[in-house]
Amino acid sequence: MDYLKKRTLELLKRYNIRPKKRLGQSFLICDSTASLILDLLELKPTDTVLEIGSGLGLLTAMIAEKSYKVIAVEIDPILVKVMHEILANYINVEIIEANILDIVIPPVDKVFSNVPYYISSQLLFKLAKEMKFKKSILVFQKEFAQRLVATPSSRNYGRLSIMAQTFFNIKLIKIISKYCFYPVPEVDSAIVELTPNLKIPKEVINDFADLVTKIFSYRNKLLRKAIRISYGQQLIKFLEREGFSNVLHKRVRDLSIDDILCLVRVIRRCRRGHESP
Repeated sequence: MDYLKKRTLELLKRYNIRPKKRLGQSFLICDSTASLILDLLELKPTDTVLEIGSGLGLLTAMIAEKSYKVIAVEIDPILVKVMHEILANYINVEIIEANILDIVIPPVDKVFSNVPYYISSQLLFKLAKEMKFKKSILVFQKEFAQRLVATPSSRNYGRLSIMAQTFFNIKLIKIISKYCFYPVPEVDSAIVELTPNLKIPKEVINDFADLVTKIFSYRNKLLRKAIRISYGQQLIKFLEREGFSNVLHKRVRDLSIDDILCLVRVIRRCRRGHESP
């Protein structure tokens, strides 16, 4: 039996813990997957690591042994109590009882999380907009991870794909069987590597996000129709005069980040100047 599986079952029994489905609690129990995660983090003795959803603290200890400091954030007070006991000898672990979405985290070097499914999107955008780090290794549900790396025209491509790829370089490292977790979740998971790499100017982020949200409500329609519904006919005329007729005949699901950035720039010019969309 894997060390993680044995220790997880022992601790759950000792503390009479029943994993909470509403919090997406499902503990990693495969040693080989834990080893892969540690390798991917490329931990250095100088690294400060943020661990989100630290659970029972077993992987926290492994990270702490290879890094300068671990900031371990856990929302469940029962698990926090367990962590304080089993990590008592780790002076380089700071345990915070909180919802990660509600707190401000200082800059760190690395981020790791076995992400609870119900905060996947919110956590991703918090990492993108609020936090500073060099690399993040995250475990998401398989379908969510596939949406992150989806390319234009593919079935999984949408608002999430574009926004995630606008802020990060993203690699889907490995699909993980659902049987690597306890309790066994309903679906498989995937390890994803994120490295910050903003691909658009900071000053257009809000307009970019607004445009993506509006037009991807009509992802299967022609861009011309999505623009007309979202902004009105005047903007269509402006775009045509600016030489965007070919792009207007694309379907929304076929647009690249560069396509959308060009549209944003035209919309901003239109607003600033001569006509109003």
